[in-house]
Formats: sequence, structure tokens, C-alpha cells
Amino acid sequence: MSHRGEENGRLEMLEEVNLNQKMDKEDFKKLFSPLEMKLAELQRRIRELKIPVMVVFEGWDAAGKGTLINQMIQALDPRGFHVYSIQEPTEEERLYPFLWRFWIKTPAQGRIAVFDRSWYRRTLIDRVEKVVAKKEWQQSYEEINVFERQLTDSGCLIVKFFLHISQKEQKARLEELAENPATAWRVTERDWKHHRQYGLYQKAANEMLEKTNTRHAPWTVVEAHHQRFATIKIYSTLVKAIEDAVHLRQSLSRGSGEMTKGGESLPKAAKAGLLEVNLKLSLDQETYREQLKKYQKKIREIEHALYLKRLPLVILYEGWDAAGKGGNIRRVTEKMDPRGYRVVPVAIPNDLEKAPIISGDFGTTCLRPVI
Repeated sequence: MSHRGEENGRLEMLEEVNLNQKMDKEDFKKLFSPLEMKLAELQRRIRELKIPVMVVFEGWDAAGKGTLINQMIQALDPRGFHVYSIQEPTEEERLYPFLWRFWIKTPAQGRIAVFDRSWYRRTLIDRVEKVVAKKEWQQSYEEINVFERQLTDSGCLIVKFFLHISQKEQKARLEELAENPATAWRVTERDWKHHRQYGLYQKAANEMLEKTNTRHAPWTVVEAHHQRFATIKIYSTLVKAIEDAVHLRQSLSRGSGEMTKGGESLPKAAKAGLLEVNLKLSLDQETYREQLKKYQKKIREIEHALYLKRLPLVILYEGWDAAGKGGNIRRVTEKMDPRGYRVVPVAIPNDLEKAPIISGDFGTTCLRPVI
């Protein structure tokens, strides 16, 4: 069953999904082996074409994320991917914007990053458990969409799966795990609490899917009651997505027309207004020293306020060689507490820095939302 985003029609709610999807052993064997070989082949292709891939697994507790991730990676060369199991942020990570810890896990060109839970924790667990205020988790939808769009605009393919099971099925699985001495440790009181809050989580998940199901990073809802069916759906969705990404990259490398995003022409850069800047503006020495002293004091006060409120600030300098960037930075920081800032000179990227996707300039993989 397919779910389509707002731009392609109404998004189907989780409670409307048919969870009785099954697949017998014979059909599974016929489909799985070719898909497994195809995925292995495509891993080699993305390495050759330097396409980074991010695969996100979200869904209910006990929905089988670990099992299905393991099934998926069996086809892959272990040297070409990394699996991240996302837990609560550490004390240090909480000091940064909530997406920072995911930025640093973005894969290099030609590699695959698999996320068992992801940045969507903010809109699910953090929301339901009221770890963050309503304003924060609501704002995170836009932040997530911008984050994913920036990655796909840089050439990354993002494939997102939501593993769906019913509350009844979840209870049965948790009980089965709890009864087995070898797996009982995996079921915590928190898991049972989440089970009792199934309705709240379903409401949050429906809203999350609707607001973050975009053309550049669509969701695929996987009916996860039956493992064989879920495995084939994950494999076939991932294979199709990577095939589309490979085809797009090959088209761009051949120079076949203007680069597009989702069928839309890239907007032309706006004309810079440097010719209109008045370069004759100046200050006399007395006024300059008076204002410099005033604003240096103000900047120090702002630095302290930022620290108390734990607000990050980035000041970016660009300009011509010999335009005075270094001197200006020196005057800005002259009265600041040196423990509260860091000056980062940015030179030409080295080979290692060129590998991450944010240095790329390829078009996005434009897939229709199929969830």
C-alpha cells in the first residue's frame, strides 16, 4: 500500500494502513535473491559515482528495526557502510543545536549511513515525553526539512522507513521478549510505558510523516507484521531509490541539459549589489574610538548573555584579500572573554574534507513520496 504526500494527494494515516500484508516462502525466495544481488551491485555503483546514502529507520518499539536493518546490510560490503544506533543526546550534545550530532554522522561520498532511530526522536519521543517544549518540537519540522533538503541538494540520497505494527502486535512481541531469559533485558518499563501511550505516539507519528514527507526525502511506511513482506518492501524501495540516484548522477555527468531539482530549474543566483556599495563612507578618529569602545562593551555583554542562555552564535567573514577581515576580527574580540569564542580560519579543503557530502555540487535525487 502506498502513502503519498500532500503534493501528490492526501497522506494516509497509520490507522488506515493494511497490516495484514503477507508473503509466502516461495515468493520471498524468488524476489529476495535478485534484490540482494542488485543492492550489492548498486553499492559498488554509488562508490564509483561518489553518491552518499542515508537510510533512516523509525517506527514502533518491537517493530523489528534491528532485525530488518541486519537483513538489509547482509547484502552490503561492511567496509562501505556504518550503522548508528541513536540514543538520548549526551550532556555535551545538548549544548549544540539538536541536529549537530547528526551533521557529524553524515556519510562521505560513496558511503552509506544507516540510522536506527534518528533526528525524528525530537518529534516523537521528546514530544510525547515532554522533554522539549511544544514550540521546540513544532519548530523542528522546518529544521528537519531544511536539514534534509541541504543534504539532498549536495548530492545525498535519503531513504526513510517507518516500521508500523498495531498496538496488539506490539504487546505480543514485548511479552514474547520478556518471557525469554535471553531477551528479557531488552524490555524495560519505559517500553511498556510507550506501549500504553500508543495512541499519543500514533498521533505524533502521523503528524511527523505528514509534515516531513517531501519530494526530496519521502517516507516509506513498512507494514512490519510479517518479516518476509517487510524485508522485500525495504529492499525493493532502497534498490529503486538508489537506481534513480545513479541514473540522475550519470545524466548530470554527461551534461544532459540543465540541472534540476524535482523537475524545477535551479534558480539563478541573485545579482550581487557590490557595485552599489558606497566605499567612501568614513568616521573621524574621535567618533570611531567612542563608538568602538561602546560596541566592544556591548559585545562582551552579549557574549555573557549567550553563555547563560546556552545560545550558539556563528559570525561569518567573507571578502576580498586585504579587505581587513583579520583586523576587524581582532577588534571584535578584543574585549571578549577568550574562553567563550573560537576563531576558525578556513583554508582550501584538503582531500579528507572534500569527501563529505556538504562539499559536493550535484543535484538532488528527486523521488516521489511513496509511503
